Amino acid sequence: MSGEASGLFDRWSRTYDAAALQRSTYRPLHDAVLGRLDHLEPGAVIDLGCGTGQLTARLAAAFPGARVVGADLSSGMLTEAADRLGSSAAGLVRADAARLPVRPGSVDVITCVESFHWYPDQGAAAREVTALLRPGGRFVMASI
Repeated sequence: MSGEASGLFDRWSRTYDAAALQRSTYRPLHDAVLGRLDHLEPGAVIDLGCGTGQLTARLAAAFPGARVVGADLSSGMLTEAADRLGSSAAGLVRADAARLPVRPGSVDVITCVESFHWYPDQGAAAREVTALLRPGGRFVMASI
């Protein structure tokens, strides 16, 4: 995500959780992503482009034994996510999708909902995801 896009998301973070938007767009995608993961027992999960942490919170609830981390480049989105997650076991990190501060081969599941198209270097982000996943790991991307 470019600096310009990051600024857009910083501003959008204040209205991103509007009920109609969540109900019509994000909730169905989050449901679909979770459906793809319901039989797994991951130890480490990254919610890439986590926005306000809606899916991050659901991932933490679905996988209480996992280390769940939401990653986003927008400070505004992460501020909202931190408020949502509160004392939850999920963590947050401000990072570019192409350069995540995570050890290669250490993640079981990476989710990415409605953010991949914003990444200025999608190839680099895809290579990063591939490098971070353990053998047999799962990348679940959803977009409308």
